Amino acid sequence: MPRPKIEIDLEQLKKLLALQCTKIECAAFFGITKPTLEARIREAGFEGFQQFADIHRQPGKISLRRHQWRSVEAGHVGMQIWLGKQW
Repeated sequence: MPRPKIEIDLEQLKKLLALQCTKIECAAFFGITKPTLEARIREAGFEGFQQFADIHRQPGKISLRRHQWRSVEAGHVGMQIWLGKQW
């Protein structure tokens, strides 16, 4: 008798990706393998994990950048230097 199919919550996956979690971290969170995670994302109508991740990692990057700029505006010299070197 086959194992019951494990479903994943795509909204939870989006939150994990916003935190910049990797494929293996996301799979571990749901208690599944990377191929199973890939299959569930394809079943949801996406090309695969990479396409889904590329879209849903962006809010986390935006949030991080927002916090970095706030830190600079508050006078954090280390962050000013770091951002200056990045750009």
